[in-house]
Amino acid sequence: MNEAKHQIAARLYNNHLTADPHDLLARVDTETTLSVDDICHAAVTRGGADVSEDTLRYCAHIFLNEMGYQLCDGFAVNADSWFRATPHIRGAFHYAHEPFDPQRHRLLIQLTQGNRMRRALDHVDVRILGPADATPYIDRVTDCKTHTVNGRLTPGHMLDITGSRLKIVGDHPDVGVRLRHLATDALTLIPLADLAINQPRHLLLLIPTLSAGTYRLELTTQFSESFLLLKAPVTTLFKRDLTVE
Repeated sequence: MNEAKHQIAARLYNNHLTADPHDLLARVDTETTLSVDDICHAAVTRGGADVSEDTLRYCAHIFLNEMGYQLCDGFAVNADSWFRATPHIRGAFHYAHEPFDPQRHRLLIQLTQGNRMRRALDHVDVRILGPADATPYIDRVTDCKTHTVNGRLTPGHMLDITGSRLKIVGDHPDVGVRLRHLATDALTLIPLADLAINQPRHLLLLIPTLSAGTYRLELTTQFSESFLLLKAPVTTLFKRDLTVE
């Protein structure tokens, strides 16, 4: 192991994918999600970029927009050996000349790490903080209309949420699933009747009518992995922005 220059913290969760009930898996304890603007600010203040933050932000957005355009034309992109982005199609085709059907097939972009990223990871010190507490954990949020993972909300359609200790139970008034509009701080509560699936590792709910903007998903429950409910509710916040267009 090379000398560590970076540090990542992780907590341990129950591993339901192995036969041994004592197995645990580690999840990175991510503090926040950085935007393009955040990265540009850091490149100027920490990384020594010799252009202004506004210029760097302008160039970064042009680059990313062009990269997205070229990916949509079927080109793979090698991002300076940090990562490689490649268009992929999922779904079965039943005969030789069957056309692409958006209802059964999915077009997506797959990211894989490059050599520079692999070498950089050799300099990361991973600290295991021990078992996670009783707080619910949201791992994946899928907009069922667009099949977008961790990024979109389509009002009037279903939202699929996976993780651990998610089940919405308890009589405390704070218990429930809410969407917080970041621009106004307004909260929209999802009625319990709109939860089609309410299980510890899986929620499926109807997205209510929402105005355009960026939202954060919040979940409060008294669920515990014993037969007793928690005395006080616990809340988790999904740290990815979810957008209504």
